[in-house]
Amino acid sequence: MVIVLDPGHGGIDTGAVGNGLQEKNLTLAIAQRAAGALSAYVADIYLTRNSDRYVSLSQRATLANQKQADAFLSIHINAGGGSGFESYRYSGQGVSPETVAFQSAFHQEMATFYAQYTFPDRGMKTADFAVLRETKMKAVLSENLFIDQPTDAQFLQAHLQLIGDATARALATALHLSPVSSPPPAPTALYRVLVDGEQIGAYAQIENILRAVSEYLGSAREIRIQRIST
Repeated sequence: MVIVLDPGHGGIDTGAVGNGLQEKNLTLAIAQRAAGALSAYVADIYLTRNSDRYVSLSQRATLANQKQADAFLSIHINAGGGSGFESYRYSGQGVSPETVAFQSAFHQEMATFYAQYTFPDRGMKTADFAVLRETKMKAVLSENLFIDQPTDAQFLQAHLQLIGDATARALATALHLSPVSSPPPAPTALYRVLVDGEQIGAYAQIENILRAVSEYLGSAREIRIQRIST
């Protein structure tokens, strides 16, 4: 599974501003935190930008297409009066059922997350956004609260990690990502103790080996310790 995260705006394009915040900085912070959280799943994650630099809309779509991404998420912050979360898919012809299902599942998870903090669900919408129109995979654009609304802005500033983690969980749910398997526990080495050629026991812990050997010190002609398994 290849996922491209697109932090909206960047560089000379600040995006929306309000309450001392700039959209470009918030979107990058959310995307980076989401990418980090997604490392717990079996997926290859790419960002259209990983620093404060300008990337055109076509360049963002081109990157996703070149990576042959399975899913694309463009991360934004809203403005213009209002509060809450909303999402978009492309409004034109030929939108796949997979895109509709992706938006629905992702939106439900994010709206549920924001509802815990009493932010309203503004609904699933469609729009002719370039990054949705020009990408060849299922693609969604998220609008995470309102930068020019004081309560929303305060939450954004204080809880970027929470939002990034929620974004990762929503993607994992919507895309049915598998968790990275934990490595099996390292096998325990087993040692046998031989006293004058006769095995007196097999032990995994050094303290047990020492305890067994101590009983024969001074009386045995030969004490040998052999590793017999790993």
